[in-house]
Amino acid sequence: MGIQNQVRKILEQRKSTLKNTELKPCREQPSLEATALQDQFETIDSRARAFGWISLQPGAAYEQSVSRHAKVYLFLEGENKWEVWRGTWRNGESKPFSEKLLGEGLTFTAAMYRGNDYVQWARKNRTEK
Repeated sequence: MGIQNQVRKILEQRKSTLKNTELKPCREQPSLEATALQDQFETIDSRARAFGWISLQPGAAYEQSVSRHAKVYLFLEGENKWEVWRGTWRNGESKPFSEKLLGEGLTFTAAMYRGNDYVQWARKNRTEK
């Protein structure tokens, strides 16, 4: 529950920095721009899911577990600029005791690959010990 609250808090902070990227329901036909944005989110979501990422906020935030206590996140920071962040929590604590920015200002593809590389590296090193 603590990790979810921490992620929710981070998402709220990120949401305030994003431009209005949410599609709002309307009775009229969606604009070409809104349709393109929705297609972009669906493409990003499907690519992220294919690589094992969990969608926290479609098109803006994704998560992948490294272990029970460590997770890697992808956050949309601006127009097509992504950030890769890792956090490690201790049992029963809601704030991470260790966090690291793995990359910022990346395209979605570059951020996803950097996150995947880190997850694979961490899992490999954890099992070799």
